[in-house]
Amino acid sequence: YCALRREILTDVQRTISEARSLGSSILTYRAMEHMSRNKPTIEQLGIICRTARELMKAGQTQNAAIRQLEEQAEWYARAHHFGMTNLPAITKLPLWSVAAREAYNADPTRRTDSYLRKEHGTPRRAFALLVLALCDENKLTETTMNELCDQRWKVAVITHEEDARMYQLKLRSNLMETPHARWAACGIEVCQTSVS
Repeated sequence: YCALRREILTDVQRTISEARSLGSSILTYRAMEHMSRNKPTIEQLGIICRTARELMKAGQTQNAAIRQLEEQAEWYARAHHFGMTNLPAITKLPLWSVAAREAYNADPTRRTDSYLRKEHGTPRRAFALLVLALCDENKLTETTMNELCDQRWKVAVITHEEDARMYQLKLRSNLMETPHARWAACGIEVCQTSVS
């Protein structure tokens, strides 16, 4: 693990040096310096996929075997969309339900965690299974992973009431054709907007 981390850090530093030597703008290499070093590579995702498959073949439940892939696929998607492996503050997310936006606008000083939550349009487990399927088909590449992130990995801000409705309709862990189709099935209207 430590050797792999050193290798990743070396790659990032080499990329920054190359950008500087090519005369890239200061913004370009400053952005590269701040890119997450925790973003897994495609090779690492492949290793995790194969490990998950081996664990399942050895009798471990899917629930236990796929946990690391869930986390790493999530980190990859976050870094792809936001340039970091942590989700940004709730007010910085671009997708909001209409009800969440109205509730926030009614009292912007209220603690957001008391009435809002971040909701994955494709549940984390379902997203990890999509990554695993790509690996099983020998199609796990940077291009296919980025396309999967663009099409399937969406996070929206919703209200606790909308979340409860998803739970009551048994749609919290269901994969649908698109994230927006899943939200629409729960009567949640999500739009491209953020509050700040």
